[in-house]
Amino acid sequence: MENVQKIEGFVALIDVLGFRALVARDYDLTEVHQYVKIVESILDNASNVSELQFVLFSDNLVVNTRDPTPESFKNLVIACSNLSFELAQKQIAIRGAIAHGQFMRSPTTRRGVILAGQPIVEADYYQHIQNWIGTILAPSVVRHEEHLMKDCLVSPPKSGETPEDWTRRVALAIHLQHWPQIPFHTTSPFKNKFFDGYVVLPMPTLVLSPKSIETSLATLKHQLETMKAVAPNPASQEKYSSTINWLSAVQIDWGNRGMWQWHKTPD
Repeated sequence: MENVQKIEGFVALIDVLGFRALVARDYDLTEVHQYVKIVESILDNASNVSELQFVLFSDNLVVNTRDPTPESFKNLVIACSNLSFELAQKQIAIRGAIAHGQFMRSPTTRRGVILAGQPIVEADYYQHIQNWIGTILAPSVVRHEEHLMKDCLVSPPKSGETPEDWTRRVALAIHLQHWPQIPFHTTSPFKNKFFDGYVVLPMPTLVLSPKSIETSLATLKHQLETMKAVAPNPASQEKYSSTINWLSAVQIDWGNRGMWQWHKTPD
């Protein structure tokens, strides 16, 4: 136990939905290989998330930051956003939650990884209780990130600001949206089945304008519609419908922002 570190940071717990059906039809493990390859490429190779750690076990993925800084939180949100989008392109749906707190983690070694603590338990709870396809913030993150509401507001480009500069400035707002109707399972202990919170918006690894974001959302909705059509029962289809309705509302917002103009810096 001497190598186990106590860390304060953020933890995302992600579950692949329909994994049992996926492996049942995937005789040569082609789809599982694609799933693992996407996770590795986004979490292991991308420069902006190089400080993230992850453990992948079958249909469960745990990703953690090494500290509780706003930059690390933003990197984790972007990583979850990219994962959701890229996996959807392979007809793989995920659901998850991000929590904050202190946890224990051992270094990655040949003898395995120890990972335990309050944020993992909280993220697991909020992952399971959702009744749609999405990754949300658990209450511990909202408590810790006191400027979250302000940071998730998308502002138009400033004078002389390039699309690249704008994307960097509003990166968190691009990948994280407030939504007051996050559906919970009807078996949950809450009378109100909708949770008012923040949702990670699935996005590809490179977006530079409101128009490209709107186009990406259209692509994502098409993939979810396809997955919905082959879902095994109405209850499963309802999960996709709830997410598609949310994405439609977000897409309208980004469509309106598409009228923004980037002004050249005066000579």
